[in-house]
Amino acid sequence: MLFKTKNGRSDSKDRFQKKNFRSHLQQAQNYKRSVRSFPKTKFRAFFFKIRLGSYKTVVPAVIILLLTAYLIYIPNFLHVKNVEISGLRTEDMATAINTVNGYLKTRFWWPQKNMLLLSKAGLSKYLLAHDGAVAGIKHIKKDLPDTIILELEQRYGKYELEIGDWHYILSNDGVVMSGQYGTSTISSLPLIRFQDEQQPADGERFFSPELLGLAEGLSSGLAKDIKIPTGTIFMENRKSADVKVFTANGYEFFFDVKSDICDTSKKLQLLLSRLTDAEKAKLKYIDMRIKDKGYVCLKDAPCAKETAPPQATSTEASTDSLQ
Repeated sequence: MLFKTKNGRSDSKDRFQKKNFRSHLQQAQNYKRSVRSFPKTKFRAFFFKIRLGSYKTVVPAVIILLLTAYLIYIPNFLHVKNVEISGLRTEDMATAINTVNGYLKTRFWWPQKNMLLLSKAGLSKYLLAHDGAVAGIKHIKKDLPDTIILELEQRYGKYELEIGDWHYILSNDGVVMSGQYGTSTISSLPLIRFQDEQQPADGERFFSPELLGLAEGLSSGLAKDIKIPTGTIFMENRKSADVKVFTANGYEFFFDVKSDICDTSKKLQLLLSRLTDAEKAKLKYIDMRIKDKGYVCLKDAPCAKETAPPQATSTEASTDSLQ
């Protein structure tokens, strides 16, 4: 006879006496979880460890792997098909495009022809190293899905260098473009003459940004301020502290290479405006190497007998201070 508790449920002792209950209990006591066998080969063990031990996981992984390989290595919609370049002369455009295409064939394991993997920094370095007509990279843009756009800076001859019997063309970014021995056939470029300097090699970066700024100020800025074309810029060598400028009408000016050429040119223009026509006709040189001062040497003055003033204070004939 079964006894029930006050809440209507069977007593636990009574349930234990039931045959079915004891059978289920015995089965529960003897239950053992099945152990998944570990693969014996190293290849299968590797996939087991990365949770690819079944077809349900292997198949999607293989599909993703093949899709990735397709996007990276096999020509598709993400591979570069168009190269657009601006900033160069027409005759230099084809060479630049060929250089870019040459870079796109590099790095087999990380193909640069793929738009997603293309390194703009790597392409910039490659162009500057392999294309002599490119002076700089202003901008590189990836225009998905298959176009790269480059804005480049043209390299061109800007100055003529004279070192001994050799004449060189120096580019706008300070690189030696070509050399010629003997009489110069270049007449349209500003001339920079060195007295004691080593001969440069073609392709050598001969001028620093500071020297380029100095040359630009003396060849262009100075002529604009004083309204007299610059003839020749003379330096002993690239480390000289002084520079001398010969103008087209025969004037000579001395400058400190570390001075502000733009500011000094304006002061020189003011100094020239104070000279009479008679003084300008007898002008030997003007020394602007002392800050805020300018010293005038006339041809009939003792200072004119000196080959070059070693320092500004050696000039006897001088103007008032330009302070």
